[in-house]
Amino acid sequence: MELISEIIGRDLAAVERILGPADRKEIYCTPQVEQSLKAYFNGGNIWIVFIENVADWIMFTNPQTTLVEEFIKVLGLNLNKPSYIKHQLKVKYYNIHGLKEIDFIKDEDDSITHLYIKAFTI
Repeated sequence: MELISEIIGRDLAAVERILGPADRKEIYCTPQVEQSLKAYFNGGNIWIVFIENVADWIMFTNPQTTLVEEFIKVLGLNLNKPSYIKHQLKVKYYNIHGLKEIDFIKDEDDSITHLYIKAFTI
């Protein structure tokens, strides 16, 4: 949770001080978000969309088990009682500790393969 808390709401320069220089940067657009910077870190295992110049959408691919377990524990999440569940492989929580959305994407072995956080914007 500490790493995640340090990143959320920070600008690119602050995030690069925490994670190191971005491996790659691109412009990211969706119907909800216009022209935002998307930066990739840690060999692409972490990507962050900077909406209004702050880290808002954060994806951890193949997150370390300890990171996920700590995140679940600190937030007091019950993976058996999510806000949304799809085929037991995607578990979502809404409006937890000031974060708009938290997604856990799992594989068939119940291992979490992705942790996706939307901090301020959905």
